[in-house]
Amino acid sequence: QDDDGRPIDLNQEQFVDALSSRLTNSAKTSPDEQRRWRSELCTLFKKIDASCTDTVSWEEFTNYMLFHVPGFNSGDPACELSQNAAAAEALTGAWGSGHSDMINSIAVIHDVGTGGGSGGAGSGGGRRYVTAGRDGVVKVWHPNLTLHRAIEVGQTASWLSACCWMPKSRKLAVASSSFRIYFYDQQFSPITHIDHKEGTPLCMGYTESHEGKSSEKEILMVGDDNGYVTVYPLDWSELESQEPKNEGGKPESDDKKKKAAQSKKYHSDWVMKVGFVSQLQAMVTCSLDGEINLCDVQRNERKQSDAVRLHKKGVYSWCWCRTFKFFASGGSDRQIIIWNPYTQKAMNYLQGHNAPVVDILVNEAQHQLISMSLDKVVKVWDILNYQCIQTFTDKTEYKPEDRLTCMAFDDEGPALVMCSSLINVLPVSVKVETSRTHLAPIVGALYNSVFHQIISGDNLGTISVWDVQTGKMEFEFRRAHQDHKMTCMAFDESKRCLYTGAEDGAVKLWNFSSGQQLRTFTMKQPAEITSLLWAREGPNNFVVGLAWDRRIYIWPDSKKQTVEAQYVLEDFSGQGHTDDVTCLSRLSSVTGLLATGGDDGYVCFWKIQETSASSGASS
Repeated sequence: QDDDGRPIDLNQEQFVDALSSRLTNSAKTSPDEQRRWRSELCTLFKKIDASCTDTVSWEEFTNYMLFHVPGFNSGDPACELSQNAAAAEALTGAWGSGHSDMINSIAVIHDVGTGGGSGGAGSGGGRRYVTAGRDGVVKVWHPNLTLHRAIEVGQTASWLSACCWMPKSRKLAVASSSFRIYFYDQQFSPITHIDHKEGTPLCMGYTESHEGKSSEKEILMVGDDNGYVTVYPLDWSELESQEPKNEGGKPESDDKKKKAAQSKKYHSDWVMKVGFVSQLQAMVTCSLDGEINLCDVQRNERKQSDAVRLHKKGVYSWCWCRTFKFFASGGSDRQIIIWNPYTQKAMNYLQGHNAPVVDILVNEAQHQLISMSLDKVVKVWDILNYQCIQTFTDKTEYKPEDRLTCMAFDDEGPALVMCSSLINVLPVSVKVETSRTHLAPIVGALYNSVFHQIISGDNLGTISVWDVQTGKMEFEFRRAHQDHKMTCMAFDESKRCLYTGAEDGAVKLWNFSSGQQLRTFTMKQPAEITSLLWAREGPNNFVVGLAWDRRIYIWPDSKKQTVEAQYVLEDFSGQGHTDDVTCLSRLSSVTGLLATGGDDGYVCFWKIQETSASSGASS
């Protein structure tokens, strides 16, 4: 207010000073907080300044706050904040109780039961994450990353290469570099072990036995560093009755335990993954020799005469998509190959990783493929169109090796669980908006770097303002051109206002933060506007519109409510466009030089305030 008590208009500096005076005078406010607060107030000033007069009145301020502030409470940010706080607390707990060396394998257990003790709130009931590390320890985690149990495997510490949960018997198998497979019950107490003599076990897979006459109800598949894959049919009644009293000693009847085991050398290098695909009734193996095999698990032999050779280098991982019935595999060649198991030919190649792809899995519910590379980059791919829809890099520095080793997908979370020497859980949002954002064809979408917003518009004249970080619509106004179709959009120089063009040749200027129309630009003979931009020549600012009549209309950036075209650029020399002009660009923000491209394949250059064009062939 002035000395007489009347409201006065404030410029940006006065507005910021008035609203930040209490904050800046507080001794508890840091300089960084003050700078951030002033920056946010500058953005608020630009949104309130609907007429772009560089001043804000009391009426404009109150109208804006009454209109926009109630919308801020429509969500539930407290819930989102508590989730972030819980995730941070869980990660802090995992840092304190993680492995002392790298984690080599992780398994998600959904049916561990309650026999292992109550996990308390947030423990996920019977769901657990099991990790096996090079420190020789198996750790069992609740879904909130609190440690449930730590198990030292064997009498001497050896690298643990893999762990596998067997749902039918509710037992855990752990592979050790001491050439042994250890077994634990659902309370994670040791039961027995078997010796694996063919080599160091590196990976394990599991399936239930489907042979009715056999007493073995489960099958464990083990791949090792010599290229062998061994199939162990497990008869628990026999194994448990022969449990050795001393875990470190050799079982008396170890040969009987393995009498039905079958080993076959499929690869010439390390076997990196072995598993079973029930839809194909096939055991699938991959190796650093670049080959993938589809095998009969009962006979332990290839179903086809030859291996699948699609990768140029070693294959680290594969996954099977049940919905669309294809394999995806990745490895040292840094690409993901989608291939048909029946023809064994590639269907698609997914490029984008800059390091070897070490793990790959499928989120069936959301039709997504998730891949992880050695440089800690995780990519999410849309299975329907084979496009990368998300990429994120883990910036955490891990010890002793700064890399990610493996991952698993928790369907019940849903969450992506990633491992290094620590375990980290990334919740997956399943709230997918399936409704259309517009009810008519979209004619434009522009990013505003001042407000960090996306402005989109359709030909019915609906203009929507979206927050980039949250993806939520902040504001919308409709029928920008009444009954005429809107055809194009462009920002002004400050990016605080929006120009829209229509089929009747009218151009309108809007404050898109409030939906207020500021002025209208017209032409004498209506022609559909196909492209808009802001331009400058010397000290003068202009609005430039390209129309279907092959003319360029130039309006002065006047403060009048209705502005007539000042110049019309068209070709009188016969050397210009001979077909429809389809695009318009500004070559310089100072000289007023413009360029147009057309269906005739030519690019023409224009000068504002000149009525002829110089043309040149397009490249």
